[in-house]
Amino acid sequence: PLTATVEAVLGSRIDRLAETDKLLLQAASVVGKEFPLSVGAQVAHISVEQARRSAQRLLSAEMLYQRLDVQRDNFAFRHPLVQEAAYGSLLTEQRRQLHQGAAAALAVQFREQADEHASLIGHHWEEGGKSLFAASSYLKFALWIGARDPRNTLDSWRSVRRLLQDQPSSVEIDYMLMMACGQIVNYAWWQGIDAAEIEPVFQQAIVLAHELNDMRAA
Repeated sequence: PLTATVEAVLGSRIDRLAETDKLLLQAASVVGKEFPLSVGAQVAHISVEQARRSAQRLLSAEMLYQRLDVQRDNFAFRHPLVQEAAYGSLLTEQRRQLHQGAAAALAVQFREQADEHASLIGHHWEEGGKSLFAASSYLKFALWIGARDPRNTLDSWRSVRRLLQDQPSSVEIDYMLMMACGQIVNYAWWQGIDAAEIEPVFQQAIVLAHELNDMRAA
């Protein structure tokens, strides 16, 4: 957490920025410590040319720096505290809307590597309050990474189950939930997790399989 003094100083600097510069900085704080300019522009709802001019001013203000080792239009925060202060300046609803925008923009940015980046996109959908979109993204990532990283895969399946628990029942949602439960059981066994912890998940998978009349899954 920022100390009150540092937070006040950074907050004051951000408040004094031109409106477009502030929009870009806040949008970027949601995207992450590094961001492609086109993504920052889309999330901030400004043109790429406006974003480029704002980025140059933010470079001069030493809030951002340019990642010349990656590509011309990739930028990063000069210091994590700047990102934290910019993110902290957002109201709850603003954050939610910007996270939704980040998820949509990153889905376009990484459309050729959609599965690989699905977990990041899922994070933004989740922070944006879109549980079903988030669950679908985490499921896509879990299927992509599979046995190459069992711990990460297990975490992703757990996220799918957690996000779907309170969703209205439907064939699609129940099937995704059943799939998540079954995979949690599989990967928990790999990780040596106590059977008593997994028993409720296993029972939920069985109930869902019968309800869906999917005897192969049961």
